[in-house]
Amino acid sequence: TAAEPPARPEPPTQTPAQAPTQRTRGAAVSTADRHAVAREEAFSELALGADGHYDAAGGIRTRQHANPLLSRYQTVPEPPDWGTLYEDPTRPLVLDVGCGPGRFALLCAQRTQSAPLARFAPAGTNFLGLEIREKLVERAGKWADQLGHADRCAFLPHNATVSTRALLSSYPGPLALACVQFPDPHFKRRHHKRRVVQAELVEAIVEKLEDGGAVWLQSDVEAVEIDMLVRFIAHARGRLVRAPEALAHNLATEGVDSLGADRWGAVEAEYEDELETEAHALVRSWPWMTVNPLEAPTEREVLVQAEGQPVFRMLLEKTAA
Repeated sequence: TAAEPPARPEPPTQTPAQAPTQRTRGAAVSTADRHAVAREEAFSELALGADGHYDAAGGIRTRQHANPLLSRYQTVPEPPDWGTLYEDPTRPLVLDVGCGPGRFALLCAQRTQSAPLARFAPAGTNFLGLEIREKLVERAGKWADQLGHADRCAFLPHNATVSTRALLSSYPGPLALACVQFPDPHFKRRHHKRRVVQAELVEAIVEKLEDGGAVWLQSDVEAVEIDMLVRFIAHARGRLVRAPEALAHNLATEGVDSLGADRWGAVEAEYEDELETEAHALVRSWPWMTVNPLEAPTEREVLVQAEGQPVFRMLLEKTAA
């Protein structure tokens, strides 16, 4: 009898993550679509997709993260001509550290008549976004010009950690609000020195911040939010406390219990400075705010909330000496 043909080898087994199923492709597409819809809804007032604003500013590609310790980011800039940058440079200033694409500052400039922003940014307030990635700064500046906000909303391509003191000390008006929102987490402990919130930045902000002025901090990584709070509380040397909005909000909602500092594999910082060690023990007892009192989100905030993930928030206020 004829020999039976050899059995055809079975195709290699693919794991669910490897298998290019329609379901997997569909999930990826729906996530991208969901993000696009959420972003469009959150920033619809800016109408960047209308009248050719988005196309006119140009599409860009940029690295998600940058190493701020590279030599090219260590130069302290010369202060700008504030009279050229703003129509009235004596007005109060809102500083957005690590502003990313810039929609938060633009939205605030659009909404300065709204009640939630009035306490932090009264009508006529100037806005300054600092961002280390130059392409984002260039596009944000074009958007500000196209939206008619260029006379009071500016963006500069600087490393905030090393440039903030020089910039703020030369600004003619007061600092009303400083924001650090969703900064690069730099998860590994050996990279924590790359984080934007260092003692130098805190001291520069607190020195310029007017009495009653606020510091607004947000992150979707709890360990990063804790680290920012620790450094602000420690290096403000008693001049920053939880703002009334934070206290009232926590009383009304009982705040948000800590989810632990190891979310997304983040590692809490280790503190050798005595002031930072004391501040760490203090801020770990604070419940988080569950809503944004400014009612103006960042791009990252919109995407995180679209995925149903938590955001860790705190609002601080400068007290009189």
